[in-house]
Amino acid sequence: THSRRFLEDSHMGETPLILPRRPVPEFLFQLTQMLSDPSNHHLIEWSGRCIVVHDPVNLEKEVLQKYFRHSKYSSFQRQMNYFGFRKNAGKCRMSPCTYENEAVAPGDLS
Repeated sequence: THSRRFLEDSHMGETPLILPRRPVPEFLFQLTQMLSDPSNHHLIEWSGRCIVVHDPVNLEKEVLQKYFRHSKYSSFQRQMNYFGFRKNAGKCRMSPCTYENEAVAPGDLS
């Protein structure tokens, strides 16, 4: 599991407060890594508050195994659902689609 650290600005000349590390679930860390890599943007990318999957077939074939312990798109979909991402578009399982999570925006996961 990966961790983040938050640094709070000091007030009235006090020493800055460093808050304890907060674990980030592995799936969210790897999702952020995948979305941050420009070489994946033709397959998957952020667009506003949505994650757009342009090409699920090639995402499964070329990218998922680089970031996750699986290469199955169905496993990726299950994890997206588990973390509150809801599929908004796409008629069948392997068609282009978008996922949205009202609580998450680009940069929130980094």
